Amino acid sequence: MKRTTKFSYILVISGTISSAFSKWFLVWLFAQSDGGAEAVGLYSMVLAVATPLFVTAQLGLRTIFVSHETRWPWSTYLFLRGMGTFIGMTILLTYVFFTANVPFYLGLAITLLKIADSISDIYAARLQYFHQIQTLGLLSILSSLITILLASISVYVFHSVTWAIVAAAMTSAIFAMAHALLGRRFEYASVHEKGGYRGIIQASIPVTASQFLSTFLFQIPVLFLGMISNPQTVGVFAASAYLLTIANIFGSSLQTILNTPFRREREKNGVKAVARRAFAVTRSIAFIGIIPVILVAFWGSKLFQVIYGPAFAIPVLPIVLISLAALLNIMAYVQSVTLNVLNRYSIVTWSMAGSCLVAVLNGLIAFFVGVPDLTIGAICAFSGSVTRALFMAVIVSRVTEKIQ
Repeated sequence: MKRTTKFSYILVISGTISSAFSKWFLVWLFAQSDGGAEAVGLYSMVLAVATPLFVTAQLGLRTIFVSHETRWPWSTYLFLRGMGTFIGMTILLTYVFFTANVPFYLGLAITLLKIADSISDIYAARLQYFHQIQTLGLLSILSSLITILLASISVYVFHSVTWAIVAAAMTSAIFAMAHALLGRRFEYASVHEKGGYRGIIQASIPVTASQFLSTFLFQIPVLFLGMISNPQTVGVFAASAYLLTIANIFGSSLQTILNTPFRREREKNGVKAVARRAFAVTRSIAFIGIIPVILVAFWGSKLFQVIYGPAFAIPVLPIVLISLAALLNIMAYVQSVTLNVLNRYSIVTWSMAGSCLVAVLNGLIAFFVGVPDLTIGAICAFSGSVTRALFMAVIVSRVTEKIQ
Protein backbone atom coordinates (compact mmCIF):
# COMPACT_ATOMS: atom_id res chain seq x y z
CA MET A 1 0.00 0.00 0.00
CA LYS A 2 2.83 2.38 0.94
CA ARG A 3 4.62 1.61 -2.32
CA THR A 4 1.45 2.40 -4.25
CA THR A 5 1.09 5.71 -2.40
CA LYS A 6 4.71 6.66 -3.05
CA PHE A 7 4.36 5.72 -6.71
CA SER A 8 1.22 7.87 -6.93
CA TYR A 9 3.06 10.87 -5.49
CA ILE A 10 5.94 10.30 -7.89
CA LEU A 11 3.50 10.28 -10.81
CA VAL A 12 1.80 13.48 -9.62
CA ILE A 13 5.13 15.28 -9.14
CA SER A 14 6.32 14.00 -12.53
CA GLY A 15 3.09 15.24 -14.06
CA THR A 16 3.60 18.68 -12.51
CA ILE A 17 7.16 18.84 -13.82
CA SER A 18 6.18 17.67 -17.31
CA SER A 19 3.31 20.17 -17.44
CA ALA A 20 5.66 23.03 -16.53
CA PHE A 21 8.17 21.79 -19.08
CA SER A 22 5.56 21.78 -21.86
CA LYS A 23 4.65 25.39 -20.97
CA TRP A 24 8.32 26.36 -21.03
CA PHE A 25 8.70 24.60 -24.38
CA LEU A 26 6.11 26.95 -25.87
CA VAL A 27 8.16 29.91 -24.60
CA TRP A 28 11.26 28.39 -26.17
CA LEU A 29 9.41 28.01 -29.50
CA PHE A 30 8.49 31.70 -29.40
CA ALA A 31 12.14 32.56 -28.65
CA GLN A 32 13.26 30.62 -31.74
CA SER A 33 10.68 32.31 -33.98
CA ASP A 34 11.36 35.38 -36.10
CA GLY A 35 9.91 37.56 -33.34
CA GLY A 36 12.45 36.33 -30.77
CA ALA A 37 12.34 38.22 -27.46
CA GLU A 38 9.43 40.39 -28.67
CA ALA A 39 7.33 37.29 -29.43
CA VAL A 40 8.08 35.86 -25.97
CA GLY A 41 7.15 39.22 -24.46
CA LEU A 42 3.79 39.45 -26.22
CA TYR A 43 2.95 35.85 -25.31
CA SER A 44 3.96 36.44 -21.67
CA MET A 45 1.97 39.68 -21.44
CA VAL A 46 -1.25 37.96 -22.52
CA LEU A 47 -0.58 35.04 -20.17
CA ALA A 48 0.07 37.45 -17.29
CA VAL A 49 -3.48 38.74 -17.75
CA ALA A 50 -5.11 35.43 -18.68
CA THR A 51 -3.72 33.29 -15.85
CA PRO A 52 -4.96 35.30 -12.81
CA LEU A 53 -8.19 36.05 -14.68
CA PHE A 54 -9.05 32.40 -15.30
CA VAL A 55 -7.87 31.36 -11.83
CA THR A 56 -10.43 33.80 -10.44
CA ALA A 57 -13.12 32.70 -12.90
CA GLN A 58 -12.62 29.07 -11.86
CA LEU A 59 -13.77 29.99 -8.31
CA GLY A 60 -11.58 27.33 -6.73
CA LEU A 61 -14.25 24.78 -7.68
CA ARG A 62 -11.80 21.89 -7.90
CA THR A 63 -10.62 22.48 -4.33
CA ILE A 64 -14.20 22.86 -3.05
CA PHE A 65 -15.41 19.74 -4.85
CA VAL A 66 -12.56 17.61 -3.51
CA SER A 67 -12.35 18.89 0.06
CA HIS A 68 -15.71 20.29 1.19
CA GLU A 69 -17.81 18.17 3.54
CA THR A 70 -21.06 18.98 1.69
CA ARG A 71 -21.63 17.03 -1.52
CA TRP A 72 -23.31 19.57 -3.77
CA PRO A 73 -24.66 18.47 -7.20
CA TRP A 74 -22.08 17.82 -9.90
CA SER A 75 -24.28 19.68 -12.39
CA THR A 76 -24.00 22.83 -10.26
CA TYR A 77 -20.22 22.66 -10.37
CA LEU A 78 -20.33 22.25 -14.15
CA PHE A 79 -22.70 25.20 -14.56
CA LEU A 80 -20.54 27.48 -12.40
CA ARG A 81 -17.41 26.43 -14.25
CA GLY A 82 -19.13 27.08 -17.58
CA MET A 83 -20.28 30.54 -16.50
CA GLY A 84 -16.88 31.41 -15.06
CA THR A 85 -15.12 30.25 -18.21
CA PHE A 86 -17.48 32.30 -20.39
CA ILE A 87 -16.86 35.44 -18.30
CA GLY A 88 -13.10 34.88 -18.35
CA MET A 89 -13.17 34.35 -22.12
CA THR A 90 -15.17 37.55 -22.68
CA ILE A 91 -12.86 39.69 -20.54
CA LEU A 92 -9.68 38.26 -22.06
CA LEU A 93 -10.86 38.68 -25.66
CA THR A 94 -11.91 42.25 -24.86
CA TYR A 95 -8.45 42.96 -23.46
CA VAL A 96 -6.77 41.46 -26.52
CA PHE A 97 -9.05 43.34 -28.93
CA PHE A 98 -8.30 46.74 -27.36
CA THR A 99 -4.56 46.16 -26.81
CA ALA A 100 -2.87 47.46 -29.93
CA ASN A 101 0.47 45.64 -29.75
CA VAL A 102 -1.00 42.17 -29.10
CA PRO A 103 -1.87 40.19 -32.27
CA PHE A 104 -5.52 39.17 -32.06
CA TYR A 105 -4.88 35.63 -33.33
CA LEU A 106 -2.28 35.10 -30.60
CA GLY A 107 -4.76 36.29 -27.97
CA LEU A 108 -7.48 34.08 -29.44
CA ALA A 109 -5.20 31.03 -29.35
CA ILE A 110 -4.29 31.67 -25.70
CA THR A 111 -7.99 32.12 -24.89
CA LEU A 112 -8.78 28.74 -26.45
CA LEU A 113 -5.97 27.18 -24.40
CA LYS A 114 -7.30 28.67 -21.16
CA ILE A 115 -10.85 27.53 -21.93
CA ALA A 116 -9.66 23.97 -22.56
CA ASP A 117 -7.51 23.98 -19.41
CA SER A 118 -10.45 25.25 -17.35
CA ILE A 119 -12.73 22.47 -18.57
CA SER A 120 -10.03 19.85 -18.04
CA ASP A 121 -9.46 21.11 -14.49
CA ILE A 122 -13.05 20.58 -13.31
CA TYR A 123 -13.26 17.08 -14.76
CA ALA A 124 -9.91 16.23 -13.16
CA ALA A 125 -11.52 17.17 -9.83
CA ARG A 126 -13.85 14.19 -10.12
CA LEU A 127 -10.94 11.79 -10.53
CA GLN A 128 -9.15 13.44 -7.63
CA TYR A 129 -12.27 13.11 -5.46
CA PHE A 130 -12.20 9.36 -5.98
CA HIS A 131 -8.43 9.24 -5.24
CA GLN A 132 -7.41 8.32 -8.78
CA ILE A 133 -4.01 9.93 -8.22
CA GLN A 134 -2.06 7.60 -10.50
CA THR A 135 -4.53 8.21 -13.33
CA LEU A 136 -4.20 11.98 -12.93
CA GLY A 137 -0.41 11.76 -12.94
CA LEU A 138 -0.33 9.59 -16.05
CA LEU A 139 -2.80 11.83 -17.90
CA SER A 140 -0.75 14.91 -17.03
CA ILE A 141 2.45 13.31 -18.32
CA LEU A 142 0.78 12.10 -21.53
CA SER A 143 -0.85 15.49 -22.10
CA SER A 144 2.50 17.26 -21.76
CA LEU A 145 4.27 14.90 -24.14
CA ILE A 146 1.54 15.17 -26.77
CA THR A 147 1.48 18.97 -26.38
CA ILE A 148 5.21 19.14 -27.11
CA LEU A 149 4.85 16.80 -30.09
CA LEU A 150 1.85 18.55 -31.68
CA ALA A 151 3.28 22.02 -31.00
CA SER A 152 6.52 21.06 -32.76
CA ILE A 153 4.64 19.61 -35.73
CA SER A 154 2.40 22.70 -35.94
CA VAL A 155 5.37 25.06 -36.07
CA TYR A 156 7.06 22.91 -38.70
CA VAL A 157 3.94 22.69 -40.90
CA PHE A 158 2.44 26.18 -40.49
CA HIS A 159 5.63 28.16 -39.71
CA SER A 160 3.73 30.01 -36.98
CA VAL A 161 4.11 29.68 -33.21
CA THR A 162 0.48 30.72 -32.76
CA TRP A 163 -0.49 27.33 -34.15
CA ALA A 164 1.59 25.73 -31.40
CA ILE A 165 -0.76 27.36 -28.87
CA VAL A 166 -3.75 26.04 -30.84
CA ALA A 167 -2.19 22.57 -30.75
CA ALA A 168 -1.76 22.86 -26.97
CA ALA A 169 -5.42 23.90 -26.66
CA MET A 170 -6.55 20.92 -28.76
CA THR A 171 -4.50 18.57 -26.59
CA SER A 172 -6.01 20.04 -23.43
CA ALA A 173 -9.52 19.64 -24.88
CA ILE A 174 -8.85 15.99 -25.75
CA PHE A 175 -7.61 15.26 -22.24
CA ALA A 176 -10.59 17.11 -20.77
CA MET A 177 -12.75 14.51 -22.53
CA ALA A 178 -10.49 11.76 -21.18
CA HIS A 179 -10.91 13.10 -17.64
CA ALA A 180 -14.68 13.27 -18.15
CA LEU A 181 -14.98 9.72 -19.50
CA LEU A 182 -12.78 8.21 -16.80
CA GLY A 183 -14.58 10.16 -14.08
CA ARG A 184 -17.95 8.73 -15.12
CA ARG A 185 -16.83 5.28 -13.99
CA PHE A 186 -17.32 6.41 -10.39
CA GLU A 187 -20.77 7.26 -9.08
CA TYR A 188 -21.01 10.60 -7.29
CA ALA A 189 -23.98 10.88 -4.94
CA SER A 190 -24.89 14.45 -3.99
CA VAL A 191 -26.98 15.44 -0.97
CA HIS A 192 -29.41 17.42 -3.14
CA GLU A 193 -30.54 16.83 -6.70
CA LYS A 194 -30.12 20.48 -7.66
CA GLY A 195 -29.06 23.86 -6.30
CA GLY A 196 -26.14 24.55 -4.00
CA TYR A 197 -25.04 27.69 -5.83
CA ARG A 198 -24.94 29.91 -2.75
CA GLY A 199 -23.12 27.33 -0.64
CA ILE A 200 -20.45 26.67 -3.27
CA ILE A 201 -19.85 30.36 -3.96
CA GLN A 202 -19.59 31.18 -0.24
CA ALA A 203 -17.11 28.35 0.26
CA SER A 204 -15.14 29.40 -2.81
CA ILE A 205 -14.45 33.01 -1.76
CA PRO A 206 -11.42 32.38 0.52
CA VAL A 207 -10.09 29.66 -1.79
CA THR A 208 -10.38 31.89 -4.85
CA ALA A 209 -8.74 34.80 -3.03
CA SER A 210 -5.78 32.65 -2.00
CA GLN A 211 -5.32 31.13 -5.46
CA PHE A 212 -5.66 34.51 -7.18
CA LEU A 213 -3.10 36.18 -4.91
CA SER A 214 -0.65 33.32 -5.36
CA THR A 215 -0.92 33.56 -9.15
CA PHE A 216 -1.01 37.35 -9.22
CA LEU A 217 2.16 37.62 -7.12
CA PHE A 218 4.02 35.57 -9.71
CA GLN A 219 2.68 37.69 -12.60
CA ILE A 220 3.20 41.16 -11.08
CA PRO A 221 6.68 41.71 -12.61
CA VAL A 222 5.46 40.85 -16.13
CA LEU A 223 2.32 42.96 -15.76
CA PHE A 224 4.38 45.87 -14.43
CA LEU A 225 6.95 45.64 -17.22
CA GLY A 226 4.16 45.33 -19.77
CA MET A 227 2.91 48.77 -18.71
CA ILE A 228 6.24 50.60 -18.51
CA SER A 229 8.46 48.87 -21.06
CA ASN A 230 8.51 47.22 -24.49
CA PRO A 231 7.71 43.58 -25.40
CA GLN A 232 11.41 42.75 -25.96
CA THR A 233 12.27 43.62 -22.35
CA VAL A 234 9.24 41.70 -21.10
CA GLY A 235 10.37 38.70 -23.15
CA VAL A 236 13.90 38.72 -21.73
CA PHE A 237 12.55 38.97 -18.19
CA ALA A 238 9.88 36.30 -18.70
CA ALA A 239 12.43 33.85 -20.11
CA SER A 240 14.75 34.30 -17.13
CA ALA A 241 11.83 34.24 -14.68
CA TYR A 242 11.32 30.55 -15.43
CA LEU A 243 13.80 30.14 -12.57
CA LEU A 244 10.83 31.10 -10.38
CA THR A 245 8.71 28.42 -12.04
CA ILE A 246 11.37 25.80 -11.29
CA ALA A 247 11.45 26.99 -7.67
CA ASN A 248 7.66 26.79 -7.40
CA ILE A 249 7.65 23.23 -8.74
CA PHE A 250 10.35 22.22 -6.27
CA GLY A 251 8.55 24.02 -3.43
CA SER A 252 5.21 22.44 -4.30
CA SER A 253 6.79 18.98 -4.38
CA LEU A 254 8.53 19.68 -1.06
CA GLN A 255 5.20 20.78 0.38
CA THR A 256 3.66 17.44 -0.60
CA ILE A 257 6.56 15.52 0.95
CA LEU A 258 6.69 17.50 4.23
CA ASN A 259 2.97 17.74 4.96
CA THR A 260 2.56 14.31 6.58
CA PRO A 261 5.87 14.29 8.56
CA PHE A 262 5.12 17.77 9.96
CA ARG A 263 1.60 16.74 10.98
CA ARG A 264 2.95 13.64 12.72
CA GLU A 265 5.60 15.77 14.43
CA ARG A 266 2.90 17.98 15.89
CA GLU A 267 0.83 15.01 17.09
CA LYS A 268 3.86 13.38 18.71
CA ASN A 269 5.98 16.26 20.04
CA GLY A 270 3.86 19.43 19.84
CA VAL A 271 3.88 22.64 17.84
CA LYS A 272 7.30 23.87 18.98
CA ALA A 273 8.88 20.71 17.62
CA VAL A 274 7.19 21.39 14.26
CA ALA A 275 8.56 24.94 14.24
CA ARG A 276 12.08 23.75 15.08
CA ARG A 277 11.94 21.19 12.30
CA ALA A 278 10.59 23.75 9.83
CA PHE A 279 13.35 26.24 10.61
CA ALA A 280 15.96 23.47 10.34
CA VAL A 281 14.67 22.55 6.87
CA THR A 282 14.58 26.23 5.89
CA ARG A 283 18.18 26.77 6.99
CA SER A 284 19.29 23.72 5.02
CA ILE A 285 17.55 25.04 1.91
CA ALA A 286 19.22 28.44 2.38
CA PHE A 287 22.71 26.96 2.76
CA ILE A 288 22.32 24.55 -0.15
CA GLY A 289 20.41 27.00 -2.35
CA ILE A 290 22.98 29.76 -2.18
CA ILE A 291 25.30 27.63 -4.34
CA PRO A 292 23.07 27.64 -7.47
CA VAL A 293 22.36 31.35 -6.85
CA ILE A 294 26.09 32.07 -7.11
CA LEU A 295 26.40 29.86 -10.20
CA VAL A 296 23.49 31.62 -11.90
CA ALA A 297 25.00 35.01 -11.04
CA PHE A 298 28.19 34.12 -12.92
CA TRP A 299 26.86 32.01 -15.80
CA GLY A 300 23.08 32.63 -15.93
CA SER A 301 23.16 35.21 -18.71
CA LYS A 302 25.40 33.05 -20.90
CA LEU A 303 23.17 30.05 -20.28
CA PHE A 304 20.05 31.98 -21.31
CA GLN A 305 21.78 33.11 -24.50
CA VAL A 306 22.67 29.51 -25.32
CA ILE A 307 19.13 28.27 -24.62
CA TYR A 308 17.06 31.13 -26.05
CA GLY A 309 19.40 33.16 -28.25
CA PRO A 310 21.73 36.22 -28.14
CA ALA A 311 18.82 38.64 -27.57
CA PHE A 312 18.18 37.14 -24.12
CA ALA A 313 21.30 38.42 -22.37
CA ILE A 314 20.48 39.80 -18.92
CA PRO A 315 22.58 41.94 -16.52
CA VAL A 316 23.97 40.46 -13.30
CA LEU A 317 21.80 42.38 -10.79
CA PRO A 318 18.40 41.30 -12.20
CA ILE A 319 19.47 37.66 -12.50
CA VAL A 320 20.80 37.65 -8.91
CA LEU A 321 17.55 39.14 -7.60
CA ILE A 322 15.47 36.62 -9.57
CA SER A 323 17.63 33.74 -8.27
CA LEU A 324 17.28 34.94 -4.67
CA ALA A 325 13.52 35.29 -5.18
CA ALA A 326 13.40 31.68 -6.38
CA LEU A 327 15.31 30.50 -3.29
CA LEU A 328 13.04 32.50 -0.96
CA ASN A 329 9.96 31.01 -2.63
CA ILE A 330 11.15 27.49 -1.79
CA MET A 331 11.77 28.53 1.82
CA ALA A 332 8.28 30.08 1.99
CA TYR A 333 6.70 26.78 0.93
CA VAL A 334 8.18 25.13 4.05
CA GLN A 335 6.68 27.82 6.30
CA SER A 336 3.38 27.47 4.43
CA VAL A 337 3.25 23.76 5.29
CA THR A 338 3.94 24.63 8.93
CA LEU A 339 1.12 27.18 9.06
CA ASN A 340 -1.29 24.71 7.45
CA VAL A 341 -0.35 22.03 9.99
CA LEU A 342 -0.99 24.60 12.74
CA ASN A 343 -4.39 25.35 11.13
CA ARG A 344 -3.46 28.96 10.35
CA TYR A 345 -4.77 28.88 6.78
CA SER A 346 -5.76 32.56 6.59
CA ILE A 347 -2.20 33.65 7.43
CA VAL A 348 -0.99 32.17 4.15
CA THR A 349 -3.56 34.24 2.24
CA TRP A 350 -2.70 37.44 4.14
CA SER A 351 1.00 36.88 3.50
CA MET A 352 0.25 36.66 -0.22
CA ALA A 353 -1.78 39.87 -0.10
CA GLY A 354 0.98 41.72 1.73
CA SER A 355 3.60 40.38 -0.67
CA CYS A 356 1.62 41.59 -3.69
CA LEU A 357 1.29 45.05 -2.16
CA VAL A 358 5.01 45.27 -1.34
CA ALA A 359 5.97 44.06 -4.84
CA VAL A 360 3.82 46.73 -6.51
CA LEU A 361 5.03 49.52 -4.20
CA ASN A 362 8.69 48.63 -4.71
CA GLY A 363 8.13 48.48 -8.46
CA LEU A 364 6.61 51.96 -8.41
CA ILE A 365 9.46 53.36 -6.30
CA ALA A 366 12.07 51.80 -8.58
CA PHE A 367 10.28 53.19 -11.65
CA PHE A 368 10.13 56.77 -10.34
CA VAL A 369 13.75 56.61 -9.17
CA GLY A 370 14.81 55.66 -12.70
CA VAL A 371 15.95 52.07 -12.23
CA PRO A 372 16.44 50.11 -15.52
CA ASP A 373 13.34 48.20 -16.62
CA LEU A 374 14.75 44.66 -16.25
CA THR A 375 15.91 45.48 -12.74
CA ILE A 376 12.45 46.85 -11.88
CA GLY A 377 10.91 43.50 -12.79
CA ALA A 378 13.50 41.68 -10.70
CA ILE A 379 12.89 44.03 -7.75
CA CYS A 380 9.15 43.26 -7.92
CA ALA A 381 9.87 39.52 -7.86
CA PHE A 382 12.47 39.72 -5.08
CA SER A 383 10.58 42.10 -2.78
CA GLY A 384 7.40 40.03 -3.06
CA SER A 385 9.26 36.80 -2.30
CA VAL A 386 11.25 38.16 0.64
CA THR A 387 8.09 39.67 2.18
CA ARG A 388 6.24 36.38 1.87
CA ALA A 389 9.08 34.31 3.36
CA LEU A 390 9.84 36.68 6.27
CA PHE A 391 6.18 37.29 7.12
CA MET A 392 5.47 33.56 7.32
CA ALA A 393 8.62 32.88 9.35
CA VAL A 394 7.72 35.57 11.91
CA ILE A 395 4.13 34.31 12.20
CA VAL A 396 5.27 30.70 12.67
CA SER A 397 7.57 31.86 15.47
CA ARG A 398 4.81 33.83 17.21
CA VAL A 399 2.09 31.23 16.74
CA THR A 400 4.20 28.46 18.26
CA GLU A 401 4.75 30.60 21.36
CA LYS A 402 0.97 30.84 21.90
CA ILE A 403 -0.13 27.30 21.00
CA GLN A 404 0.72 24.59 23.47
